[in-house]
Amino acid sequence: MKKIVIPGILVLLIISVVLFSVKKHKTNLKQQQKDPTVQVSYGNIEVKVLSTGTIQPYTRVEVKPPVNGRLDKIEAQEGDKVYENKVLALLSSEERVAIITSAESDLSEAKKSGDNASIESAQKSYEMVKGFYKSVPINASISGEIIKRDCEPGQNVTTATVLFVISDKLVANVSVDEADIRNISIGYPAQIVLDAFPDQEITGRVVKISHESRLVSNVNIYDVMVVPDSIPEYWRSGMTANVNFIIQSKDNVLSLPLSIVRERKGFKGAKKSANADKHGKQGQWAGSNSPKRDSTSTRKRNNKYVFLLENGKSVERDVQTGLSDGANIEITSGLKEGDTVIFKIETSPQTGPNSSRARQMTRMMPH
Repeated sequence: MKKIVIPGILVLLIISVVLFSVKKHKTNLKQQQKDPTVQVSYGNIEVKVLSTGTIQPYTRVEVKPPVNGRLDKIEAQEGDKVYENKVLALLSSEERVAIITSAESDLSEAKKSGDNASIESAQKSYEMVKGFYKSVPINASISGEIIKRDCEPGQNVTTATVLFVISDKLVANVSVDEADIRNISIGYPAQIVLDAFPDQEITGRVVKISHESRLVSNVNIYDVMVVPDSIPEYWRSGMTANVNFIIQSKDNVLSLPLSIVRERKGFKGAKKSANADKHGKQGQWAGSNSPKRDSTSTRKRNNKYVFLLENGKSVERDVQTGLSDGANIEITSGLKEGDTVIFKIETSPQTGPNSSRARQMTRMMPH
């Protein structure tokens, strides 16, 4: 009888242990499924100020005729690279037009009469007039690119007519409000992205900041000019530009999503009492109600902490943080690469796990 009972008890014990292990595994699995996790990894962090504006010429020159008259010939096209003093067009002044028109009329009448002597005389007169009253050249005043041509041969123009527009180079002119302008100075690096080409990022630097503000929607705005390191062929004057000014940056640092790092409210730093100093204990955190500490804790605690996943359990881990770009934050101590951190969503009677705040924080987690 005893031989039968003992194996039965052993079987029951084995079954109990297996069931307990399965239940524990399921509990841990459910916990991991409930609370998303993220691994600590190396990455780059940049603090930026975003502003918008347009692509504009650094120097914009309008080319107008020196006198009223008629365009005889166009020597340049839109998009051409031109140098200073290059002839862009030839213009006949009103006086030249009148004299040549008269000489042409005389030559035409002579040809109609059939008198060779009259034809020869009228032809010489016409050639002399054309040689004496030459076309007026219209030259480029600066070297650059023709970004606009608004003229055709035979067109009558005045001294107010804009024939060409020349730009020496294209830049990004953007607006920055007074809250951010203190973070920007001459020479600061920037990244330029056009709405028309969102996948193309061009680097540049700040070359000019206006000294006088403009009031836009009751906000003081300053104009900032950014010159690209190289001007792409697809840039056109008037395109919408989005510029990120890089205020601070760190490469290859440990980082976590900002939303996963918690902060103790009202925390003023660790203070040690006289008794704590004497006995080598941490006064503020001594006692049975103090949170569980881990091997990375130091005598001076930070007010930032995370929930670290260790051996399937959640452990509160103090961390020290550095630079943040609003989405990610640098971890300077407390964690190492590959550590798994739990993103816990706190619930209360007023706000359950399905609350809008919980859903919002969950969406901030990487997928």
